[in-house]
Amino acid sequence: MANKITKTYGAGITADTAEPRSLLATVSTPERDRDGEIVDPTGIDFRAYLRNPVLGWAHDFAHPAIGKCTSIGADAQGLHCKFQFAPTPFAEEIYQLYKGGFMRAFSIAFIPLEFDRETKTHRRSELLEISSVAVPSNRDALVTAIGKGLRIGARLQKALGLRDEITIEDSRPSDADLTGLKPSDIEAHLTPERVKESLDKAVRNTVAKVSREVREVIEVQLLVEKAIKAAVKERVELAVAKIRGRVI
Repeated sequence: MANKITKTYGAGITADTAEPRSLLATVSTPERDRDGEIVDPTGIDFRAYLRNPVLGWAHDFAHPAIGKCTSIGADAQGLHCKFQFAPTPFAEEIYQLYKGGFMRAFSIAFIPLEFDRETKTHRRSELLEISSVAVPSNRDALVTAIGKGLRIGARLQKALGLRDEITIEDSRPSDADLTGLKPSDIEAHLTPERVKESLDKAVRNTVAKVSREVREVIEVQLLVEKAIKAAVKERVELAVAKIRGRVI
């Protein structure tokens, strides 16, 4: 079998309002890519892909699929798909980034079947998978949107390369994100509800941590008591055996 090739494209994306968490996307185009190659969309055979038409995350097979392809077709302008994202927190985050225009890229993996070396064009290929990839279309806009309340989990913010700039898990802006914001924007993050939410979360985390530590201490105590009882029992049995030996 020929080697698998992956290509990433900035997709044209439209939200599908007819179905929840759905997008229409062009995941491959006949434009020359960074490798100087072209993938002819009309030559892509996606019959094998349709046997398991999942939308993956960054070609990571260890990660659960984040959605499924509900329709697919190709013409001279590209390979066009309709995706429905899974009802999971992580998939919902990805969907919202695409819907908001903060992510626009998809990546296809295929097996080359016919390659024109003169024009560097993959005339025929077999589609293996399609993945969402963490390539933000406008990084600065994404940082600003997160600072104003867009919620993204730690795994995704790390994939997007934003871990050093913002804290996203509780949607609170860092000092850097407050630059240029109006007082009203800052006040929006300091509402009683959000303060209470943050305090409740901190209390829950602290209680959980203390509970784990208490359980560990109790487990150690039980092990020590068990060891002491075993040692005492052994010494008593040994002493009794010696006394019986003398009496006999």
